[in-house]
Amino acid sequence: MENNTSKTVVAAVTADPVFFDVTRKKMIIMNLSTYGIYYLYWVYKNWVVIKESEKIDIVPFWRAFFSIFYINSLYNRIYKAAVARGFRTLATSNLALIYIVGTIVGNISARLDNQFGAFLWFAGLMIFYPILKMQEVVEHNNHEINPAFTPKAAYSLFEKCIVAIGIPLNFLGAIVIFAQLIGVAI
Repeated sequence: MENNTSKTVVAAVTADPVFFDVTRKKMIIMNLSTYGIYYLYWVYKNWVVIKESEKIDIVPFWRAFFSIFYINSLYNRIYKAAVARGFRTLATSNLALIYIVGTIVGNISARLDNQFGAFLWFAGLMIFYPILKMQEVVEHNNHEINPAFTPKAAYSLFEKCIVAIGIPLNFLGAIVIFAQLIGVAI
């Protein structure tokens, strides 16, 4: 019986996938501005890269939409491509678990209108750890393939509009949540 996982890893390594890459600063700003939707876009774009490089029959949109079910597979594929190019050891399963728990905690906190919900909202920010660690893996992979490669730092006009609206809304939301934490009624 053949191991399909090893075939997938070899295909990913030999195809030299250049994953979707943005600066970590842009990743944070766009995630805060879009309430996490930008990360789903990042997941989608990387599944597109994998689909093309491995020539597999998947629908990247659904892989991103149901990311908590597919994130471990995505992280492993990105990681294995980077390891083939000298990246150090990283426990991607732990990162996937943090992402999944952070996503669930964040969604629960959005439905609770009390101090516990406010606490969970802050706890849900743990989702940034796996996001930034995987971005580091992507940067390594892409830089090893092309040393002149630079992550996307520039913002399109659309992204600038999203940031102009999203950051102030997030700031106001954080004030309301903090007020709930300390027991101030707003």
